[in-house]
Amino acid sequence: MRFLAGVWLLLLSLAGVAQTAPSLDSAPDRRIEPGDRFRVECSDPTLAREYSVESHGRLDLGVVPPVTLAGMTVTQAQDRLAESVRAALPADGSTVKVSLLWRGDLPIRFTGAVTQPGMMEHHEDLTLEEALCAIQPQEGSEATFVLVDQLGAKKLVETDKPDVLAMRLAPGDHLHFVLSNRVREVFVLGAVAAPGSYPYTAGLTLERAIALAGGLTPTANRNEIEVMRANTVVHQPGEWNTEAGSFALRAGDVVRIALKKERFFVGVDGAVRHPAILDFDEGMTLLKAVNAVGGPADQADLSKVQILRVDGGRQVRTIHDLLSISRGLKADVPLKPGDAIYVPTGKGVKSVPANVDLLIRRLTRLGGRG
Repeated sequence: MRFLAGVWLLLLSLAGVAQTAPSLDSAPDRRIEPGDRFRVECSDPTLAREYSVESHGRLDLGVVPPVTLAGMTVTQAQDRLAESVRAALPADGSTVKVSLLWRGDLPIRFTGAVTQPGMMEHHEDLTLEEALCAIQPQEGSEATFVLVDQLGAKKLVETDKPDVLAMRLAPGDHLHFVLSNRVREVFVLGAVAAPGSYPYTAGLTLERAIALAGGLTPTANRNEIEVMRANTVVHQPGEWNTEAGSFALRAGDVVRIALKKERFFVGVDGAVRHPAILDFDEGMTLLKAVNAVGGPADQADLSKVQILRVDGGRQVRTIHDLLSISRGLKADVPLKPGDAIYVPTGKGVKSVPANVDLLIRRLTRLGGRG
């Protein structure tokens, strides 16, 4: 592929592109677009960070319900985002500050089968063809495939097609290069534990490919799974079952797993390795939830593990012997969205600690869902 000269193409080192984005609060009437970034400042360190608006106009706040900002002005979006964050904080008058950041300085990232992975500057009207000339994919390939990640929307393209080469790139796009004569791969994207490319082997099925990617996450929509082949949907079962998972894949296939439109949560606290709020999944049990946070700590009293549940406005507490459950002597306990699990220490617990009570109130505000 011939080189296109241009002084605006500057190959940057990984260490040289980190910059502080200036605020755009001076343009309050501008409409929010995919890729816009917000900085949230508040008292909760799990919420105080930067977020990006995704391609469908939503902004995912983790344990806080996703916020749809498409079509809003800057001022409206800031107010809506601050309201959502404030709802997840204790009612103690905590302040929340939301700032819109500019994404125009974000570089194009490139990885995979390239001479030197790294970053390059973005400029207006930058096309994939221009980027290819600067990036230099590895030689010795009959056809180069590129996995283009634009604001979380990923697609596999072939660079020998004129319409693909004319594709406009946006600040922050990520290009991952795959050489067809070196690696035969399938791509598993979306709500799996480890999205990415995996080696293709004869007889590879959809179910096996998802397993290679670490399996479906609790946020996966099992009824929205599709297989793309040459940018065409060739398999869209509608319902995830054994028959759907037996679909035979080919090299180059792209598997997409959509996220649930609603998310549900449970909380685990007390004498465990990593107390956390977890995404609730169908079939989640007491033992699975405790294992998901790293298991019990050394000082845990597994004979008196508590499940706290709000039922009809009333808090209900049940006590379970997790040690007997783990040994198969007792049946595991199914969980419901919004449940809070407390693992006491060896001294035992007669009442709910204040931090667990705060966890229950937070789950109640969320309704167990996002």
